Order: sequence, then structure tokens, then C-alpha cells
Amino acid sequence: MWCRLEDIAQSDLGKTLDKAKNKGTYRPYLRSVNIRWGSIDLNDLNQMKFEDEEIPRYTIKKDDLLICEGGEAGRCAVWAYKNSILYQNAIHRIRFHKLIHPYFYLYAIWLYNDINLLDKFTKGVTIKHLTKSALNNIPFPLPPMNEQIKIVDLIENLFSILKSIIDGS
Repeated sequence: MWCRLEDIAQSDLGKTLDKAKNKGTYRPYLRSVNIRWGSIDLNDLNQMKFEDEEIPRYTIKKDDLLICEGGEAGRCAVWAYKNSILYQNAIHRIRFHKLIHPYFYLYAIWLYNDINLLDKFTKGVTIKHLTKSALNNIPFPLPPMNEQIKIVDLIENLFSILKSIIDGS
């Protein structure tokens, strides 16, 4: 069956970087430049002030899907770490409801990007943006969980084979 993201997940943007208004304690956070296709680079984290009461709202947890709002709109990765981290407003944090495999949707968005389907949902002339309302209106397939798992396993097995070919092993 087909669904929209808002039917299967909660989507939120992170905190806005505003040095004049932000209060609290400096803490590391993710920016869109940290998000790669399928991975997250933690080598270059900036810090921003967060108040204690903001932490739950702007926290990324294990299995959250992170999607870039601008720049290369749609670029995404899954937070696969046990520890949590904070994030800024250039990232959509997608927290799925039960029985949704986050990697299935990562690969769906990656495919949508590669076939230029995401372009139909982005706004902007020079710098593309994927707004929350546009993201929530993208139709996605919703196979049963066991099929999601099989599809993800197949994709990751193919990636592993390609990596071994590239590495010459």
C-alpha cells in the first residue's frame, strides 16, 4: 500500500542557530554537512547553546532518519548510535511509528533522488529546499515489515558485494 510520511512518522526540524537569542549550555549538534548519503560524519561537530528544557525536542535517537532540508535536499542517513545527539534546523528528524524499518525509507529516498523524483517536491531556484509540508506529501510504498527487512538486507548485501569489487578483495 502507499502512504505519506506523516502517516507513518513524526517529522521535526532542529533548532535554529541564533547566537543572539540562544541561551543555555554549549552542546555538540549535527548540521546538514554532517549528513552523507547513508552515513554520518561526526568528525566536525559544532556547538550551540541549548537550554535543558529544549533537549527532548531537539534530540536524535537511535533509528531516527535524518534528512537534509536544504543544499542537497533529501540527502539522508539513519542515526545508528546508542547515544543521542542534538540537531539544527537544516535537518528533518524522522521518528517512525512502530513496524517501520528506517533503512527501507533511507533507500527509498535515495532512489527518489537518483531518479529525480525529489525535484518535484523541492522549492528554490539556486538552493533547493525540502520543506516539512513537501516532505510529508511524498508518496512512499509501505510493504509489510518482513518485506522491508528483506529489501534492506538485499540492498546492503549488494552494497557489500560492490564494495569488495571496488576494493579488489
